Amino acid sequence: MLSFRTKKEVQTSLHDTDVNLIEFKFVYSRETYGMYVKVDAYKISGEEENEVLELIPAGGSYRKIMEEELEELMTAAMKITEPGASPLDYMDSLVKSGIKIVITTKGLWKSQLSIEDFE
Repeated sequence: MLSFRTKKEVQTSLHDTDVNLIEFKFVYSRETYGMYVKVDAYKISGEEENEVLELIPAGGSYRKIMEEELEELMTAAMKITEPGASPLDYMDSLVKSGIKIVITTKGLWKSQLSIEDFE
């Protein structure tokens, strides 16, 4: 699984006011006309050496991204991602950037996180 983290702490539960950094872990698969992306969100607690990742219920998503939506997302992601030496690393980086765009514009985290809030 690939992952990235926030550098901003946000509220991770509707039941209390605790704030945490979040790690998003994702996998994706490409198909002829699009891709499938599964993202899980984990709150990070504890010290660096003893940190604990706890799955945030309903904090992630599973998306089927097809044709025009994929083209639009990849175009936006290319603008915020530098090409890597390896085509596979670059594709992973593009997908990661696209996920960050979706996180900040749709769903649960859209009003809490911005692109600048990620490592």
